[in-house]
Amino acid sequence: MARARQVLRAALWVGLGLGLLGPALAQPMLAPSPAVACLTQAPGTLPLEYPPEMLARKDGGTVNAEYTFKAPDQPPEVKVLRAVGSTFDALIVAVETHAKSLRLPCLVAGGPPVVLTRSYLFEPNDGRKVVGTVPRDQADVQRAKQLACLRHVVGEDRPTYPASALRRQQQGNVLVRLSFAGADQPPTVSLLADGPLRVFWAAVQDHAAGFRVPCLGSEPFTMTRLFAFRMDGGKRLVLKDITVEQWLGATKDLPQGVYFDLNTMQCPFDLRLTYRRPHQNNFVQQLETANPARQPFLDWLALATLKVDENRNTDLLGDAFVLHVPCLKIDL
Repeated sequence: MARARQVLRAALWVGLGLGLLGPALAQPMLAPSPAVACLTQAPGTLPLEYPPEMLARKDGGTVNAEYTFKAPDQPPEVKVLRAVGSTFDALIVAVETHAKSLRLPCLVAGGPPVVLTRSYLFEPNDGRKVVGTVPRDQADVQRAKQLACLRHVVGEDRPTYPASALRRQQQGNVLVRLSFAGADQPPTVSLLADGPLRVFWAAVQDHAAGFRVPCLGSEPFTMTRLFAFRMDGGKRLVLKDITVEQWLGATKDLPQGVYFDLNTMQCPFDLRLTYRRPHQNNFVQQLETANPARQPFLDWLALATLKVDENRNTDLLGDAFVLHVPCLKIDL
């Protein structure tokens, strides 16, 4: 068993000597949507079910829906944006029925409505597998604009590399959450992940106090930022290009009860995955060719966390690699 784990590790990452342009690089990201995080089903309600008459005919399809929540204890208004399938009326009814069970308890009563969009893939393999994409929050469009106007009061894009860490040739990652309450106010800085060297966290705290979001309106804004302290030529572990089978064998936290027929997605194909778990979903991009039918599969891969200890996981945050996807069926 120990030998098998060693082989698996060798297939996933390698040690490299990297020459970077500066002592610390920063990667800004939108914080996960609070609305998506608190989306839930009312107690006693059932998950989305495959219409029996469509299962009997082995019919499948996709439904893209928009949910508008106006009260924390009420179901959303539903708008079907797109439906694809040989006969999709029953799929639309299934999605609309399921929407009646959805609630957004974090919504402020009397506040502005929250609009979420989600796609559902119905695969008629055995009637148990209806896969939904990760919900998208319409407000993320505005938050992305605020992220783009992030500035530092002294114009610095990176903190100072701690002298003690330079002397010892030490490297590390620090992931923080920055919460802004006003356009001219410094953020509240919260630590999400770092390694055993607390000197990097101290350097990030000093630097982060200088950030501002000058385009911020009346609503607060939250983002995350990964600071990667790397020495020129320093060695570190990085994820390497692998197959999807290897990736699935080395990860955890992926939802079960899913079915993906990759033969219907113009396989084989390559994806680029930027590792962010468990603090945020991984960022998965399609390379060369894009196919909308792959989106539920991509969103599912975005939930995978490596089976490694906390410090090793922190070291790998922000690494990107190519995931080779062959023609196969995933039935879990």
